[in-house]
Amino acid sequence: MRNLTATICLTIAVLLGSAGVCDAQGVVGSSPNILSYDGAVPVVNSVINIPSYSARIARKLGLQPIRFQVPSYDGKGLLAVSWTPTESPFESPTYVIMHGGHGIGGTSWYLAKELKERLNANVLILDSFWSRGKKRHRERGAGIDAIVRTFDVIAAGRWLK
Repeated sequence: MRNLTATICLTIAVLLGSAGVCDAQGVVGSSPNILSYDGAVPVVNSVINIPSYSARIARKLGLQPIRFQVPSYDGKGLLAVSWTPTESPFESPTYVIMHGGHGIGGTSWYLAKELKERLNANVLILDSFWSRGKKRHRERGAGIDAIVRTFDVIAAGRWLK
């Protein structure tokens, strides 16, 4: 799992144009001021905005439903994820799936199913919008921008480690 965190961290550093590196805990940046987290705090109420169809689709495909279980980057809430480990999670590859702007849909669920079945992979589907009580991209506002979603991926990497 350490390689997963390092890979995620390196990818984030490249995407953000940072010349920094990742430390042993998977933290990006070469100086303390390179990145700052000022996004919307995840909601604490685990029943907010998770549509009932989501659990039905997950069960049908042999995946776990979305639950609030990954601590956010700043530790002020929990992120909504579907975590489906294999029977031997430390011996299997792990994939983190994030959706585009229209939420978790069929593509995300079927990709997770295929990765699980074909590669015997652990799969984590991460949702930054439901985590903050929003259903759609157009509702996101400045509190759920690309940087906040990047911090969500870092938080997921820490949790997986």
